[in-house]
Amino acid sequence: MKKRRKVSLADQIMIGALSVILASFIAYFLFIQVAIGTTESTRNQLIKIAKSKTNLVKVETYNFVTTDKSYYSLTGIDANGNKIGVIVPENSGDISLVKLSDGVSSSSLPQTGATTIDLSLFKGQTVWEVNTKTTFKIYDFKTGKEI
Repeated sequence: MKKRRKVSLADQIMIGALSVILASFIAYFLFIQVAIGTTESTRNQLIKIAKSKTNLVKVETYNFVTTDKSYYSLTGIDANGNKIGVIVPENSGDISLVKLSDGVSSSSLPQTGATTIDLSLFKGQTVWEVNTKTTFKIYDFKTGKEI
């Protein structure tokens, strides 16, 4: 009968540490996969709803925006070639359809340090939300004035 070799304490600690690290990596990647899948699923579902309730044919941007409430925001092109925005509250299926030519363009807003410029609602009014790394500002969609 062969004698079993004992595993040293240092080897046991190394195996344990590597096992914990490997389990952490697996958990992290599974979490990221689920999060990305959920985001893509929400995006696809929102696009499907928007296309069924408006004449949206091409989506150009998709964002999740929070002002006084949280909204999903799409911009795109309708069947007539017009640029439109579609805003849907996070907890409701009520769609707000905005013809982008009825207000100021996002490119006319102050953009110094802007990371994103998103269409949204604020207290029931259509707005542009300009985000930077540290803050955000809200501008009236019709006038472009800061709110």
